[in-house]
Amino acid sequence: MTSSSHAFVTSAYVRSFLAGFRINYAPPALGTVMLHLSELASFISLILVDLFTAAANEYMGVPWAHVCIDMWTAPGSRASYGALILRFTDLGTFAIKQKSLGLKACPNPAARELLTRLRATTTFFKHSDAEAQRLSAIIVAGDPAIRGLVSEVATRWGSTYLSLARLYSMWPRLSILFRSTALTADQRKRRVAHRDWDKMRHLIAILTPVFEVTKECQRTSATLADIFSLVVALRKTLLLDTIVAPKFPEHPLAVGSDSIESLLQENPDDDVIELDNRLYPSEAVYMETRDGFESLCEEAAVAVRIMRDEIDRLFFNPKENAKNWLRNPAVLSAVLLSPGGGRMLREVGDWVGMGDPTAEAETAVLETAAKLQPTAEAFGGCGSAGHLRSTAGISELRVTARFSLVLWQADVSPERERTLDPSRVDRAAREELSRFCRLSDSAMAGDAMEFWRAHRAQFPTLFVVAGSVFGAVGSSASCEREFSIAGRLVAGDRSSLSTGSVEMHSLVSSNADLLPSNTASVPSLSHAEAATFRETMNGYVPSTDEAESGFYDVDTDEEESEDDEQLAVGWGPYD
Repeated sequence: MTSSSHAFVTSAYVRSFLAGFRINYAPPALGTVMLHLSELASFISLILVDLFTAAANEYMGVPWAHVCIDMWTAPGSRASYGALILRFTDLGTFAIKQKSLGLKACPNPAARELLTRLRATTTFFKHSDAEAQRLSAIIVAGDPAIRGLVSEVATRWGSTYLSLARLYSMWPRLSILFRSTALTADQRKRRVAHRDWDKMRHLIAILTPVFEVTKECQRTSATLADIFSLVVALRKTLLLDTIVAPKFPEHPLAVGSDSIESLLQENPDDDVIELDNRLYPSEAVYMETRDGFESLCEEAAVAVRIMRDEIDRLFFNPKENAKNWLRNPAVLSAVLLSPGGGRMLREVGDWVGMGDPTAEAETAVLETAAKLQPTAEAFGGCGSAGHLRSTAGISELRVTARFSLVLWQADVSPERERTLDPSRVDRAAREELSRFCRLSDSAMAGDAMEFWRAHRAQFPTLFVVAGSVFGAVGSSASCEREFSIAGRLVAGDRSSLSTGSVEMHSLVSSNADLLPSNTASVPSLSHAEAATFRETMNGYVPSTDEAESGFYDVDTDEEESEDDEQLAVGWGPYD
């Protein structure tokens, strides 16, 4: 039987069945779901237009919007989708607003072979519910939580880290299970050998800082200055003589936030590392082979050398400016306008052998300031922004246990109006930049957003420039999140949804925070008004050349769109 609510009306069996209960059934009006969805999407679109218009006016001609785009093809669907994320810094609160660092896998045969064996262990429990239940049923003193192993995406190192960390923390249960005499010879082949546990902890050691960087780069509020600091910290961490690694697997010292905090307070000088919300003893392991001391296994040592080369190739490449962040105006501007940024640029430039880039950074800032309109308004306000690391609610000791990156710095008003002419803008910007650099060089590195909220009156021209550069998108993670939303929409049983429906669903889902708590206050639209909104929602039409090249699909599916819309309405409760 069809799931369409409209099919009930035409089914004699259903009508007679309902009549026996004296129930009169009236289907919803055709297009009801599409109408309500259009009303929500239209309401959000109007708010976004007002928000963007206000931001453009506040920035006085300086580039204010930064976009991140990507493409995605839905499995089982005829359509391909593009995500466009617009991000900017709200000058009223000086906080990042976003509307609607991975390292590629490299050849390392020994590590690939090791990961393949470990992956086989995880897959064994994923494919056998009975064995997974047996594993969960094993009682471990001090660690009663029931957890399963985590599968990995082989091309993503962050995913590999999470999978290895869970495997490491499950060692007590795995060691008991694989000693069982009830296992067959084939099942015993899935156990992790003693030598593999040792290699695995070394891989965890080098993947931990990589995971920290990729996770922080994906934060909505991460600026280019934040990401630059993270990349520099990762490079520094991988160039040290030693790296922190968990010791051979054993029972955790503490499990859960409260227990971990308590143990760290009682033993602040112990060498520990936090993995999978559990605390384990750690030790320093040499990166290179050294007689008489423990060194990284060959698999991990090769991975370190590859990561070092990849960081220099992607971020500090002297042969290609597009891959050299010390020659990138957007990065240089963001770092220079951060507390202690000028000092950091000089030190990092000397460290990587590329000289002092501060002159180029100052030029980039002044070029942006020169675009300021002659008449401008500056608004007072305050707000909040995130820190480089998400450390809210945890102690400094736990931060040390959780993060392994060695940061670069470890060594070491009321509303008012003003009128400016272009020459005065340039002169004011130069004077402010000179004063800012003197202040920044003597300041400790910190949260740039907090700094500019506190010093906006002192540097009114640079304040607008800072808002422009800090809004830059440093990661495509936001697009990937949109594709996750679309992937849940365009499921196998809904692959015929029209692209307009998918776009409206995504728009509403990504900006639900703009909706009022009582959706009854959203203005109603007539069917004609809703149709007009859907027609003008996305006005981009590929050019003839693009269509002929086949790069874009110009088939508008006009004949199918109505059927698709009826299908969406027919599924009513599931839409």
